[in-house]
Amino acid sequence: MLRWLLAALMLPLSIVLTHSSGGAQAQLTDHKMSPEELRLCYAAGGTPQTIYYFTEGCVRPYADAGKTCSDGDQCEGECVYPGNGFPKAGTEVSGVCEAKTGTLSCRSLVRKGKYESEPCA
Repeated sequence: MLRWLLAALMLPLSIVLTHSSGGAQAQLTDHKMSPEELRLCYAAGGTPQTIYYFTEGCVRPYADAGKTCSDGDQCEGECVYPGNGFPKAGTEVSGVCEAKTGTLSCRSLVRKGKYESEPCA
């Protein structure tokens, strides 16, 4: 049992994220950016950063960062709740478009003008 568990933990991390508003996909694996990927990242105004435990990726600001929104369809990224605390799910709130790509953490999302907490990965 312990040998199986250790073998499973040694497998490369592989997470596929699908952005709900644009359908863009990013696959995250144990990865270092190539010189070409670095060049493209800098050209797009991004910076290479560790996005998840083993993955280096390009993090760039969204053009609409901070714009008021009520749903992720109105943003390049997601519409997030900017306030402190955690309103009850379904509470009517205003959000703002998130600031940058590469956000893989617990976020408080706004969908159709209502607060929705995103599960933590």
